[in-house]
Amino acid sequence: MSEFNNPIHWLVALRGRGRGPEDVSFEEGQLVAQGYEFRVRNGVGAHYFNLPPKVFSIVTWPNGDLKKIDQGGLHELPSGRYLIQYVTAKELTGETELVSENTIDGASISISVFFKYCVLNPLQVFAVRDPLKGLVKSLEVDIREYIRANTHESLWEASRSKGDKSLSRFLRQQPNPATRNRALVLIDAEMQGFNPDPKFLELVRNIQIQGRQNKNDIEILAQKQNLERRVTEQDALIKKMRLNASAEQQEIYRQIDLKSIEVENKRRAWKRQYDTFAEIAHAVSEAASNGQSLNTEIMSVLADLAEALRENLDDNAPDMPVSPDPSPSPLGGAPRPASMGNQDKVEKLTNTLLTLLRPKG
Repeated sequence: MSEFNNPIHWLVALRGRGRGPEDVSFEEGQLVAQGYEFRVRNGVGAHYFNLPPKVFSIVTWPNGDLKKIDQGGLHELPSGRYLIQYVTAKELTGETELVSENTIDGASISISVFFKYCVLNPLQVFAVRDPLKGLVKSLEVDIREYIRANTHESLWEASRSKGDKSLSRFLRQQPNPATRNRALVLIDAEMQGFNPDPKFLELVRNIQIQGRQNKNDIEILAQKQNLERRVTEQDALIKKMRLNASAEQQEIYRQIDLKSIEVENKRRAWKRQYDTFAEIAHAVSEAASNGQSLNTEIMSVLADLAEALRENLDDNAPDMPVSPDPSPSPLGGAPRPASMGNQDKVEKLTNTLLTLLRPKG
């Protein structure tokens, strides 16, 4: 209405705007908060409403009728006494007690539900006695129906899944009394408490124990197989190491034999050299005792023999092969033959020198 058509209404609006919106608070779980009483005098015929936010404003008229004020501002009203009350428009929460019922497969379980709701029709809040209690009772009826419509196992799985919405869908689709009287409406619900059937719970526990036992058996079997595999691998490795060690040992024995042959060859070479020197020294001594002079030819042969003997000493094996084994040397190459040419030279020079030193008779 236009407040400028009537000077009195203009004054009422001016005073009303000056008051500002009323501060309304609701106690926990309370749907209605008391506002204030006001009087519309004869000749005024109007009242200015300063409506607070996020609430429904319900006015009781002098004849007892309830009307919802959707918009603040100046409203024409008949004279008389009025009462304004506020109904919350916020989303509220609640929780039911444990509800017990038998499932479709005969198991006895108990469920409690945490739910969210809000006021659908604020006028019906005043028409229904304790609408929240009515909503809870209707939910308990629907919860029993929900239990009867499911198996124990399906409810068990739903209770363990945080994202399961089957209960919420079921309860919101049911035509419970609170929905029919249009006072409150259910927004969402989830299972808060779940007491399973003791027999089923014992069965689940046995299955879990058996599952853990099976898992342990599988792990033990895997560990046993792994241990057997490792033992087999270690046995194969030990066998390989033994074969390698045996081959290395045989090679060592062969090298020892070769060294023994080499040492024996050198010993024999030194023995021959020693005998040769002894024979020559004896011949020279006898020649000197008999007054035989060491002529140029004898000295030349003696010098050649000394050189041949020196070369013979430098040879590792003067007169015999290094090894009787014809297999290749582990260092590569064929076995080294004995230096027979130099030995023949030594023997020839020795014979020549002895011939020159013997007295001619």
